[in-house]
Amino acid sequence: MIQINTEYMFIIVVRLKPRIVCVYVPSFALSVAIRSLRKLPEGGLAVLSSTDSYALVTACSRAAHLDGVRIGMGCDAALAVAPELTIVDEDSLGLAAAQGDLERAARELCPSLCSGQEGVFYLDFRAIERRYSVEGESAFLGALKLRLSKLKLPLLLGIADTRFAARVAAIHWHQHGLGELLDGQACGHRVRPGRSREFLAPLSISMLPASSAESEFFMRLGIMRLGQLAELHSGALRRRMGSRGLHLQSLARGSEQEPWVSQSEPLRFVVFRDTEHPIGVARELQTLLSLAIDELLASLSAEGLAAARICWLLLLEGGAREGVVNAPQRSTSGSLWRRLLSRAVLSSELSGPVVGIRLEASEVGPQVHVQGQLSGPQSAAMDAVADTLENLRGTLDLASFGRARVCRHTRPESRQEIVPFDSDMSRFQLGHGARDRASVCNNMNVKSSVGPELLRWAFRVACPHEPVEVELSRGRPTLLRWRDCDLPIECSLGPWDISSAWWKRDALCRRYFQLRSPGLMAQVYQSLPSRGWFLSGWWD
Repeated sequence: MIQINTEYMFIIVVRLKPRIVCVYVPSFALSVAIRSLRKLPEGGLAVLSSTDSYALVTACSRAAHLDGVRIGMGCDAALAVAPELTIVDEDSLGLAAAQGDLERAARELCPSLCSGQEGVFYLDFRAIERRYSVEGESAFLGALKLRLSKLKLPLLLGIADTRFAARVAAIHWHQHGLGELLDGQACGHRVRPGRSREFLAPLSISMLPASSAESEFFMRLGIMRLGQLAELHSGALRRRMGSRGLHLQSLARGSEQEPWVSQSEPLRFVVFRDTEHPIGVARELQTLLSLAIDELLASLSAEGLAAARICWLLLLEGGAREGVVNAPQRSTSGSLWRRLLSRAVLSSELSGPVVGIRLEASEVGPQVHVQGQLSGPQSAAMDAVADTLENLRGTLDLASFGRARVCRHTRPESRQEIVPFDSDMSRFQLGHGARDRASVCNNMNVKSSVGPELLRWAFRVACPHEPVEVELSRGRPTLLRWRDCDLPIECSLGPWDISSAWWKRDALCRRYFQLRSPGLMAQVYQSLPSRGWFLSGWWD
């Protein structure tokens, strides 16, 4: 008989370090543009990105670079130095579609995925380590490269203990002195487990995702390599740079503070409808197509999304017919998609009657709002300010207030200003009723009897702009946390982006929303460089 003493029980939890795989597409915008053109032009290729006021070159091929084209040039300057240059506009929808195709193909091998910037995403090898327990990490990199090479995009793969080290291994594996730490250069570049800090030590400090001011600060201290930053005293670095300095140091040391959060697979919007009997009449086919379109657009609108492409498939007796239709921008307009799909389907040659139809929405994203349809800060509310000032002048002293004037400014809340008002009655025009009311109120020293319901809404600027917290759902604000109050968002208009002074170090780059909640209509914006939210004003 065996007796087991259960008085003392110990549970040992072993937390394995993650092994992160980085998939990196060099010059992502340029690579997608070359794939759409089928071949690289002989005179060179440049990708042009348009902002509010300028169109600048954001990527160029090697041939264009040898001719003198540089990133940041304007279109005219690039054509002046390279007359045979081919210039294409940056296709944001095409970039999103290419990113989605890459991630969808990678999920077939590894479901644990985390997106990064455009052309970059990460996989957690620990999620499928058992499947490659014999072949190892190199076999997974080979299978991943084989699967993604079907998309005809240049790929660089790297695997390490952290996301930063994996990306550096994918991009800069050819640097001198790294051969001892890297394996499997045919399919991908592997940093051995526990050697990330040693791998990063000889690399330049410019590899860090640091701003120009932070890089300049490190250079003033004589820190040129990541190994030098890793050896600094953490307390001294925290006193000078705060938590940001500790974050950069953790990257240089091969550790990662941010936990790994696997992103769920994006929703697929697919509609299939079969027929009770084979359809050979165009009118009946249009009816079936309209029902399928309405069902597809309803599922998109329920999630606050829109599509820029719809793939259609007609099941025929003894065959099938398929195609793709594209819209100029993401839309959920039923009339637009009916016209595009009807033209594409009815113009195709069908080998037999239709027995079913399948529609799938792709290039899905937030609905595009036209900026001209926004109210409030988009159009300067001169009437509201003028009426408010007139009532204040009628209630109080005329010399204490000014008059509103339109002025050009990048920020919406600064597109009108108040200039000093001349007290001479001949310089301004007030109605007889307003002038009489002002004299009576001044003599009696009482407030005007005009109720707030007679005043138009006026925009109040928050000076300075107050920091707030905004919760998002699929890119749309759902909750505003302001002054310890949680305000649910009933309606949100936008977004619209504002940017200026791109040549300065503190360039303005904001994304504005107009929010409406119970008892409040406010304007907030997100500072894109810092990702912080601020309240710029409200209406009352």
